[in-house]
Amino acid sequence: MDGDAIPVGFRAGEMSARVLIAGAGPAGCAIAHRLARRVDVTHIDAGTRVDLACDGTLPAICDEPYRAAGAGGGLALWGGYCADPGDDLDRPEWLGLGPELRPCLTDALRWLGCKRHLAAPAVAQARGLAQPLALSGLEPRLWQFSPVGEIGDLPSVQDGTRVLKDTRLVSVELSADGRRITHAVIEGKDGTHRIETDAVFLATGAIENVRILLGPIRAAGARIPEATGRGLVEHGAFQVTGLRVPQGSWIERLHRRANDFGTGENALAMALAKSERERLGLMHDVLHPYRGPDGTMRLGVMSEQARNPANRVYLSGAQGDDGVHRARVDWGLSAEDRERMRRSAREMAMRVVSSGSGALESEGEVDVAPHPGAPVWCGHPTSTTPMGHDARSSVVDRDGRLHGLSNLHLAGSGTFPSAGWANPTLLIVALAFRQADRFLEDQAAPTGSSSASSIRSLNSLT
Repeated sequence: MDGDAIPVGFRAGEMSARVLIAGAGPAGCAIAHRLARRVDVTHIDAGTRVDLACDGTLPAICDEPYRAAGAGGGLALWGGYCADPGDDLDRPEWLGLGPELRPCLTDALRWLGCKRHLAAPAVAQARGLAQPLALSGLEPRLWQFSPVGEIGDLPSVQDGTRVLKDTRLVSVELSADGRRITHAVIEGKDGTHRIETDAVFLATGAIENVRILLGPIRAAGARIPEATGRGLVEHGAFQVTGLRVPQGSWIERLHRRANDFGTGENALAMALAKSERERLGLMHDVLHPYRGPDGTMRLGVMSEQARNPANRVYLSGAQGDDGVHRARVDWGLSAEDRERMRRSAREMAMRVVSSGSGALESEGEVDVAPHPGAPVWCGHPTSTTPMGHDARSSVVDRDGRLHGLSNLHLAGSGTFPSAGWANPTLLIVALAFRQADRFLEDQAAPTGSSSASSIRSLNSLT
């Protein structure tokens, strides 16, 4: 199908779509995949439009080179570092979703090209690393690497789905009571089209979703939750200083990518157990080996950040050539963030040193510092539209529906209530699968029925 043209059967100017999905990164593609052949879907993506870039302290997350590199959107689908969030999903803020997401995580791994869902302890055992990790008092964490792909490589997505490239959502129309979207207006290279729709899924990313909510959705008269855009979370990225990795140590085996079970490449990292993190007042950070520019083995830390309302996404006064308001991002690591990340890195590194395994040798005071010439963030923006039961402190319910608009669904890392340790793509896809499944269940339910979470979401705004 030619994604640049309006599909056959659509009249110029007006279309009808049961479901409109905006955004063709991992979340949007996953929803389209799950809904394909079950409902009528139109899937749009703005591509790498420079005029939709954001300003502020995290500009590279939205700019064209970042997206063109395969970070998502523009019909790009790359799982990259697929990581199981593990016990992070057991936290209260995840609203009991852990058990429901387990099968979706397995489905997501397979869909992203990983043949099997591996367990980190099994991989560590296969590499002979279980004992040295145990002596260090640390647990293994696992990344599985998915191959690069595009939506065009996934016929099950396009089967029964209209795909419109270089097309963006510009406005919506609401029902008389203001609680449903009835029409959406999209704009592409061939013009503007008004779509009658039963449901809209916004899957344009944690930052762009906020821009659309605060721009076109609010302009239509919708009441947008106050928490929208507040509490942006990133992963901190630092190198550990004051330590040396001796040649031939087991840390090198931890670093090496391998295909232990014939299911694709994977790599290991290490972290404190949940009980130890709670005892020490630390978050879920991982210590990982990497090879520096000079070829020597070093240690890095990827750190979880606490939610902070000062880190936020909002509309700037600047507009692009077509009048589209740009998003602005204010983000930083607080002194508390940095001190906690430093304590966590020291705790993990010194446990390896004191284990007597010879994996690390101290060269002075253990500390953390930015990687030379690199940012202190990982390109994992999350929690800008977090889930929750209370519309005063969250933006969507546990099924991704916007509080106050019953047929507007948000997908992607913005809905995460916390970031955890893991790279977000695997969980993005798993959540998107579950959202699509819940949508299909709701469509099959008797007319007039609705979930308890939906009722709470609407009542909390009245």
